[in-house]
Amino acid sequence: MLAVISSLSMLTLFILKRYVPVWKVPFKNDWLAENCNSTVILDVRDYNESCNNHIQGAIELPVAYLKRYYKEIPKENILLVASDNREKNVSIRFLRKKGFNIVGCTNLKVEAQELLVKSI
Repeated sequence: MLAVISSLSMLTLFILKRYVPVWKVPFKNDWLAENCNSTVILDVRDYNESCNNHIQGAIELPVAYLKRYYKEIPKENILLVASDNREKNVSIRFLRKKGFNIVGCTNLKVEAQELLVKSI
């Protein structure tokens, strides 16, 4: 019985960390217009995705490498660029735990879908 309860609690924690949205981080569609000198753009998409849609001046550091290279990120305001909600949630939670200030995030797949719907 104890093994079942601990398995369920571990599964619940896993789901919460990855899929439950992060609070108090605004989703910014017009992030490029608001970019200022005191904000660092951090691109946490896979290299395969970020090389096809490169963002000028962004630090490219995929989610899988955050734990190893987070010390190379400047301690300034961070605007996070992700390709899906899972990447966004995991990255924001990790960076907040390490003391970074996330001022906003954007999901490029959602933006592309919104632009496609508007053009139809």
